[in-house]
Amino acid sequence: MRPVYVVGTGLHPFGRFPDRSLTTIGVDAVRSALADAGIGRGGFQAAYCGCVYGGVASGHKVLTALG
Repeated sequence: MRPVYVVGTGLHPFGRFPDRSLTTIGVDAVRSALADAGIGRGGFQAAYCGCVYGGVASGHKVLTALG
């Protein structure tokens, strides 16, 4: 088995944000994680997403919004 490293984390504050979409909240969290890890665009090999109660493909919408 190969080692796996988690080098950055990002989190959007919990709460209700009626003026923000789920995609926008996810984008903020991912950008925060990349900044925490010191990784820029193209500096990683894979991204995995999951969601609960977010609807079909909500995680993929976040990754699409990031480009």
